[in-house]
Amino acid sequence: MGLIKAIAGAAGGVMADQWKEYFYCEAMPANILATKGHKKVTGRSSNYKGDENIITNGSMIAVADGQCMLIVEQGKVVEVCAEPGEFLYDSSTEPSIFSGKLGESVPLSLAAVPSSPCFPGREATAEHREGVYVGYRYYETARVPAMYPFGFGMSYTSFEYSDLRIDGDVVRFTVKNTGGMAGAEIAQLYVAPHTHGMFRPAKELRGFARLALAPGEEREAEITLTERSFAVWNVAEDRWTVEPGEYEILVGASVTDIRLSARVEKTGEPAPNPYEGALFEPYYACDVFRIRREHFQALLGRKPPRAKWRTSAKLGANDNICQGAYLKRGLGRPFYRSMTAVQGALRAVGAWKAAGNFGFLVNMPYRALGRMSGTLDDGQLDAVLKLVNGEAGGGEELAAATKRRIIKKLGK
Repeated sequence: MGLIKAIAGAAGGVMADQWKEYFYCEAMPANILATKGHKKVTGRSSNYKGDENIITNGSMIAVADGQCMLIVEQGKVVEVCAEPGEFLYDSSTEPSIFSGKLGESVPLSLAAVPSSPCFPGREATAEHREGVYVGYRYYETARVPAMYPFGFGMSYTSFEYSDLRIDGDVVRFTVKNTGGMAGAEIAQLYVAPHTHGMFRPAKELRGFARLALAPGEEREAEITLTERSFAVWNVAEDRWTVEPGEYEILVGASVTDIRLSARVEKTGEPAPNPYEGALFEPYYACDVFRIRREHFQALLGRKPPRAKWRTSAKLGANDNICQGAYLKRGLGRPFYRSMTAVQGALRAVGAWKAAGNFGFLVNMPYRALGRMSGTLDDGQLDAVLKLVNGEAGGGEELAAATKRRIIKKLGK
């Protein structure tokens, strides 16, 4: 049994009578991990009496972006799909070949995330003090375990790696399907520097290959590396440089599941190290939770911008609606408070998606009011900002700007 992706619109008329039910799932609150799909009967449906829990041949299943759908039969998961789109259920087909791998690490907790001490920002800025230690680059360098590592994936079958060969810039190896079912493997290649130069991640992804293999089949994979595969950005030189020394070529099924390895020597080129001195010690130790403002300033090479909003300044087009909370007069504060009141009411009634949308609006800059909705031109926005800041003449200017816009529209 499996899923067949439907062609939106093109085959709609022909397939309308075959689509018996339409199953989908609304956005879920942050504290809900999984929920049962809902059956929606539309004009395209032919079965208006089907059971809410039963999917039959021809049933249509919608998978939204960011969702993962499971089909369960007598307690056993018989189909999984995390690809956005609309699918037809067909019990005569084989289950999907699972070959996806995680594009980011799943941490054990928020406390283990390297950006957690400083991100997200609260007001004017958001500081990524962790520098290059983002995602798996941090977990691998600091040797912090993740719940699911970068590149992790599951399959109905198993794969064996062998025969790693390096010929110049070309890396070759063999992958064999050692299980009893067809499957696809995404083999990953990482480069680990052993140059003892600038601080950098313990390993970084530099290539991958996807191989669809029948049971018992083996195939050679080929990944080509370039000088950039070994390079690091040197701020003193303002360019990519390759540090001389030894590099390890790692091939595996994930960043932690390395199956093959070999070492290569790169002559590189001498270049000054811009990160010398005690202020960079937390970066060399990959101790992101010990990085203070003075360390971050040394990394930036300049004083970080002010993190707090200037509460005494009037608001402009690039300032956020939520900054109206600081205003002593004008419509900015009541506008902000009315929006947060609506957001709170939506949360109270369980309308989490709508509440989230309002949260986005509250943190949106004023310039987006016009650009996203198309309801305000620059002249109107300037007048609105005068009203927001409690400046004289804002109402008159808004009326005049609106009149000019209407006349311009009618003239077209």
